[in-house]
Amino acid sequence: MSTRLQVKKRGPLMVEGDFKLLDSDGGELPLHGPRIALCRCGASARKPFCDGSHNRVGFCAGEDQPKEP
Repeated sequence: MSTRLQVKKRGPLMVEGDFKLLDSDGGELPLHGPRIALCRCGASARKPFCDGSHNRVGFCAGEDQPKEP
């Protein structure tokens, strides 16, 4: 299975497929299933994983900004 990375509007990065997630020292983080949500808002208490905090803090990413003509 290939790896898929999807940016969720006003939410996390969804990663699914065959992949490994490494910490800053190169150690492998344990995964619980073939699909994970990675925090983009910076407010998660479970970083690098999403805990839904983006809803509480009103996260708005660059893709939500109006496009310049």
